[in-house]
Parts: sequence; structure tokens; C-alpha cells
Amino acid sequence: FKVYRGIAAGVVGFARNAEIVSCSNSGTLSQNASSNSPHKGGIAGWLMNSEVKNCVAKCDVYAATSGGNGQQAGGILSIARGGGVKITGCSYYGNVTVQNSGTPLYGGVVAVAEADTVIDDCKFGGQVNGVEVSTNNVESLAVGNGLGTISNITLWNGTL
Repeated sequence: FKVYRGIAAGVVGFARNAEIVSCSNSGTLSQNASSNSPHKGGIAGWLMNSEVKNCVAKCDVYAATSGGNGQQAGGILSIARGGGVKITGCSYYGNVTVQNSGTPLYGGVVAVAEADTVIDDCKFGGQVNGVEVSTNNVESLAVGNGLGTISNITLWNGTL
């Protein structure tokens, strides 16, 4: 994986006004991948006014940085910024992990969302920063910073 401004992802690092549809990633964004970049997503790194639809990521996502900056790791998306981001019908299975320094944010679907981010009909499973995802916590672990409209989030065991 190549890193652009500290952002790495399984399919697209940065996009604005894009549709990312029916893609998949099974390559791990591990501790050694991409020089330990601080922002990683299983499908996308940073999106603005874009949609991720019907995509599947079965991989581990690990974000770290050697400085004191925060890290963001998301099963599908690391950062939604600039408004208008939608994540619909996507699936993630694996381990989302961040190095515990700075201000880490992590989510089974999205690490950092905005108030107008829409996350609908998604499923995920595995672990989110060491916590096993279950039916009791799947919704609370979906988005790292707790923003956005979240609906129809379910637990997934990774079986297609």
C-alpha cells in the first residue's frame, strides 16, 4: 500500500464527489504496512461528499504514528469530512486497532464521521481496539466519534 499524506486504505486513499461501489479488500493494513500511517480504512481513507455502497472488507486495520497526533482506523472508512458522506450496504470483518497515543478514534464501520454522515444497512464483526464485537455493542462500536445517522447495523461473522 502507498501512503499519501498519512492516509492508507484498501481501495481508495482520498476521494471527493465519488461513488465507490461493489468493491472488496482482503489485504491487511497491518502495523508494518504504509509506514504506520495514522489514518487507515479497510475500503477508503478520507472521503468528502462521496458514497461507499455494497463493499466488503475482510482485513485487519491498524493505525499508528510515531508522533503525538491522533490515529483513526475504520473497518470501511477512516475519515468523513466536508459533508455528504454515505456508507450503505457495506460489510467489514477483522480487527480494527489503533496505537494508544494522541487521540485515537476507531470504529467497525467509520472512525471519524460528521453529523450529516449516513451509515445504513451495514454489518461488521471481529474486534474493535481489543473489544469483541457482539449484538450488545455492535451499534456503539460502529462509529468512533459517535456522529452521523446510524441505522440497521448488525453483527457479521465474516461469512459471505
